[in-house]
Amino acid sequence: MFNKEKFSEILLNIVNQYESISDFANTSKVGRSYLSKYINGKISSPPSPKVLNKIANYSKGLITYEELMIICGHINSTASIHNINLDILKILNDEKTKIYKSLNKNDQKIFNSLIKDFNLSILNNENFDVNSHIDSIVNVSSKNNILNAFNIYNDKFNQYMQLVLSNTCYIPLLKYIENFDNILSDENILDHIYLPEDLRPADDFIAYSCNNDKMLPLLGNDDIAIIHKENNIISGSTYFVYNLETNNVDIAKLIKKDSSIELIFMNPYFPSETYNISNIKVIGKVIRAENKSAFK
Repeated sequence: MFNKEKFSEILLNIVNQYESISDFANTSKVGRSYLSKYINGKISSPPSPKVLNKIANYSKGLITYEELMIICGHINSTASIHNINLDILKILNDEKTKIYKSLNKNDQKIFNSLIKDFNLSILNNENFDVNSHIDSIVNVSSKNNILNAFNIYNDKFNQYMQLVLSNTCYIPLLKYIENFDNILSDENILDHIYLPEDLRPADDFIAYSCNNDKMLPLLGNDDIAIIHKENNIISGSTYFVYNLETNNVDIAKLIKKDSSIELIFMNPYFPSETYNISNIKVIGKVIRAENKSAFK
């Protein structure tokens, strides 16, 4: 269960380590208004694991990612998958220590700096050019040794991260959309849910928790639709769409015409709606409802 009060207290303590909430927001790359809402207890659902990872990394040691995950209810302290992943990450850290000890003192400092930059690049979804990073460090006397050490660590990292991904395959769950410029932005993500193995890889899917009964009896309020990200329209299929005219999202069966699209809802109390084709942005095709193949 999400401990909203405890999370607010922790966030406030972290912000107090910075000049202002804006300073922390800019450093962590988490939206200022988003942070403010949590500090003031205005959001009842927890941030996504991705956001918690950013907060933990810039908390100046006040809190760990695992502690935030527990406080926010994503895991409990005895979660088996979580414990497995911690074991995997511990092994990876042990491997890093072995590589570190194989270097001389000067190269050890450079190696640690390199790994720190590498981890930050992963956190920020940035490309990492190891050669340019090494060249940017002054007085590198043994570039080949450090490069070899990094490559060994990178191989181990990829190997163990594959194990982590095999244990935790989650997709973002959306509900109330606040940022329409980027549907998958952090403020739109309510939670993360487990994706069945037959639907992987997870990168191709999102989930949406309905906030109306337009698609009853197939989908009602709070029912979850599994959506495959695609933008091609096949008339008669059901899609998750963003309506630029109403500034809202909907799930509906689409009928494509020459210059317009008709949105058909299963619930007879909601009449169909027709819009100019340029005003309907398809986010993805609905393929399952509450993990049952209602749309296939």
